[in-house]
Amino acid sequence: MKLDLEAARKELKEKSEDAIERETAIKWAGRAVVCYEKCLEDGSPEMFSRGDDNYHEALEHSALAEDPSLVGEVKAEIGKRRKACIEKFKNKSAFLSLKQTRTVRGGNLP
Repeated sequence: MKLDLEAARKELKEKSEDAIERETAIKWAGRAVVCYEKCLEDGSPEMFSRGDDNYHEALEHSALAEDPSLVGEVKAEIGKRRKACIEKFKNKSAFLSLKQTRTVRGGNLP
């Protein structure tokens, strides 16, 4: 692993902690959206699971940014795609992992 310490020093010098958390939340949210889009295209349970992992990271970092509106934006932007994936899998839940099946059957939506 190669750490870019100069970039880290520069970022810490130029940006507030809240700004860094906001940027990080937006990056994770983008990853989640792409995973859910891939899930909808391919019907991939793996992409659904990865999307959920990325979604949770986006929520965590948006909360750390201490900007309640950002949490709402993350939920709104990702939620509609996540719900579409869940709808797609409702009749195929036998092919999902236990964790994913609980999510689909339990209606664990944002």
